[in-house]
Amino acid sequence: MAWTLDDMLDALNALPPDLPASFAGPHGQTQGHWHVTRLTLARRSHVDCDGGQGADLETVLEVLDGPPGAPMEVDRLVKILSRCRSLQPETGAAPLQVFHRSMRFTVTGVEDGCVQLQPATALCRPLARMECCA
Repeated sequence: MAWTLDDMLDALNALPPDLPASFAGPHGQTQGHWHVTRLTLARRSHVDCDGGQGADLETVLEVLDGPPGAPMEVDRLVKILSRCRSLQPETGAAPLQVFHRSMRFTVTGVEDGCVQLQPATALCRPLARMECCA
């Protein structure tokens, strides 16, 4: 199941507000006084390999490593994400991807203030339905 912004906010809200927040995956962990640069709601239309067409929404959270310093606390991250969500409510329920160090990731969980990431992978929708042209 793909995590959404609402899922991540629920997990973060269950943590102590002064806990340091971070993002980590096989690429490493956010460094220094990292920062959220943007939360984007992307409306995409696509054509699959079998000619099938569709449309979907995706929320993309951009995270940037910062200068040396203390990392953002969970409370501050929750406030930033909640403000973004209130301005664009559709970002809450759309599948979430995180863009960090020029790579896209999906969220797999939140542990001790650290948002766990794994590399985003391609998906052949027709193949998943056993209807691929290959």
